[in-house]
Amino acid sequence: MNLSKYTITVYLIFYNLFGLLSAQKFHIVEKKLSSEIKIINDLKFDNKTLWMASGNGLFGLENGVLKSYSKNKERNKLKINSIEIDSFGNKWLGTYYGELIKFNNDEILSVINFNKYLNDENPIITDISISAQEHNILLSTASGKILYYDFLNATIGTIKSPVNTMIYSINYGDDKNIWLCSADGFFLKHANGKWKKKQGMYLAYGIFNQVGNYWAIGRNHDKKALLMLYYKHENLSGAKYVWKKFELDELPNQYARFYELAVVGEYAWITSDIGLIKYDVLSGRLTLIDKYQNIDLKKIRHITRQDNNTLWISTAGNKLYRLEIKKK
Repeated sequence: MNLSKYTITVYLIFYNLFGLLSAQKFHIVEKKLSSEIKIINDLKFDNKTLWMASGNGLFGLENGVLKSYSKNKERNKLKINSIEIDSFGNKWLGTYYGELIKFNNDEILSVINFNKYLNDENPIITDISISAQEHNILLSTASGKILYYDFLNATIGTIKSPVNTMIYSINYGDDKNIWLCSADGFFLKHANGKWKKKQGMYLAYGIFNQVGNYWAIGRNHDKKALLMLYYKHENLSGAKYVWKKFELDELPNQYARFYELAVVGEYAWITSDIGLIKYDVLSGRLTLIDKYQNIDLKKIRHITRQDNNTLWISTAGNKLYRLEIKKK
């Protein structure tokens, strides 16, 4: 395919996926947080509240007001590593200690303990994925375990894992598929099937559902940074999901470590160890923002989308910023 045909094809893909495209300027504002927050492990936005997982508990920021939830029902200190939110607004929290906590209306509703399946020294819950159709919640751990909680029948158990090393994330995908991103690669499991390793991705850091499309970040077999999109493609035989790989030729360090991703319009905003990356998926133009005013963006780790105009980003420590998008 020549360049002009390629450009037209990519344009049509993203016009159909995201609607009218437009360039974006941005402005970053720091949000001062309480010294009670020592480290931010995860960010999720729900309705009007930005939720922050922390080793010092769960925090919610709404209309500039910070709420703290630092104790469980037994008055023990909460150590939260991951957050997921279901369609009913329940917050599901993964702890450092192999627990899944259901939280809503400012209180803990239940605690599901998986310790009997975690006879190791690293029971931390790294990620959570919810399937409303299957009434299941999947959890991954830092030691390569996969756990499940059936919230309809209140049963727990394990799923055989294809790895015994760090699982960065686990996700329900399209048509009851399960995706697993790990230090050993990217794996796919169909319903009632076996795990299969996807070729072309040596290491997978995460796959993110953004407005019905799935974006994966990792490394290729040359260990270079990799960005891929899994989207529904219309053809003569009907619609089906296909993968598209993006060549990050303008990346100043091809071996950069990607962390998380959020998409607004045709721009993918990627956090990395070399700074915040603004990537135009239509043109392939990449902008590296390592500093903004007095903000060191090489320390940015987490990112979540509030709406078409606002992203939230945080450091591996306790710094939080609001990224305001302004269309040209």
